[in-house]
Amino acid sequence: MVGRILFAWGFSEQLDNDAKMWRFAADIFNDLGMAIEIASPFAPSYMFVWLACIATLLKALCGVTGGATRASLSQHFAKTDNMADLAAKDGSQETVINLVGMIFSAFVVQFIPESNFAVTYSVFTIFTILHLLTNWMAVRSVVLHSLNTQRTDTLSRKFILAKSKVLSPVQISNEEHIFWLNSSRITLGVPISGFPINEDLWKKILDVEMIPRYIISVKSLPSQKNQISIALIEGASALDILQAYFHGVLLQESNSITDTVVTANHDSVSHFNDFIKRLEANGWDIGLENEHNRINIGPWRYSLGIKSHAE
Repeated sequence: MVGRILFAWGFSEQLDNDAKMWRFAADIFNDLGMAIEIASPFAPSYMFVWLACIATLLKALCGVTGGATRASLSQHFAKTDNMADLAAKDGSQETVINLVGMIFSAFVVQFIPESNFAVTYSVFTIFTILHLLTNWMAVRSVVLHSLNTQRTDTLSRKFILAKSKVLSPVQISNEEHIFWLNSSRITLGVPISGFPINEDLWKKILDVEMIPRYIISVKSLPSQKNQISIALIEGASALDILQAYFHGVLLQESNSITDTVVTANHDSVSHFNDFIKRLEANGWDIGLENEHNRINIGPWRYSLGIKSHAE
C-alpha cells in the first residue's frame, strides 16, 4: 500500500507523458513479481518474507502503472468520445482472454512435474518472453498524435537539421523508443535564480513590450551538447512550452550561443511558426484545444517580478 502511494506521488505525471513506456513497464513489473513468487518457495526460509514483500510491491506497481496508462491510452482510442463503449468492450475482451488463459494453463500444468523447479521455471520463462514480446509489439504499434518530450525532441531536431521537414505520427512511431534515455540536456521549469544574469542583461530582457514567456540559460560543455535550462513564466501555455523547447533545440543545433541568457527573438519565432504550421498539416495535436501537452517540465515559474516559485 505504501509503495503504491509513494510511486503514484513521484511518477503520476510521467504516466501520462510517457504512456507507452509505462504501459510496457507494467508488464515487466507483473512478470518480475510472478517470477519472484515462483522462486520464493525454493529460497532459504529467512528470505521468503522479503521475496514475498518484493513480489507484492512489484504487483502493486503494476496495478498503478497499468491502470493509469490504460486510462491514458483509452483516450487515444476513443475517437468519438466513446469512453464507456470502449471500457465495456475492453473489459469483455479481458474476460475472454483470462478464460482462454485459464483453460490453456489447466492443460499445460498437467505435463509439469510437481516440485520440479527447473521445469516450472523453464515453462514460465518461455511464456514470459512470449508475453513481453507480444506486448512490446502491441505498444510499438500504437501511433500517438500528442507531443511528449521524446516526440517533440525528435520532431524539432529533424525539422532543424532536415531543413523544415516534419515527420508524420506514423513515421515518428516507427522511430520512437519505448525506453528513451533523455540525453537532450534540455530542462524546462527550472528556477530563474540560478541564471547568470547581471543588471545590464536584466534591463535588456525587460526592455521589451511584454514580459518574455520564457528565459533560456545556455551553458557550454566541452565535447558535448550545450546545457539548456529554461525558466517558464507563470501561466505558460502549451504553446509557450512547445516554443521554449523548440528554441532550446535550435540553440543546441546552431551551437552559436554559449554561456549566456536569451529569450525569444525574431529568428526563433519565425522558425517556430513554420514548425507549428507543418505539425498541424501532418496531423499532430499540439495541445491548443485543452492547453496541455505531454512535455516533462519542472514545477518552477517566474512572475512579473521575475521571482521564481514552485507551482
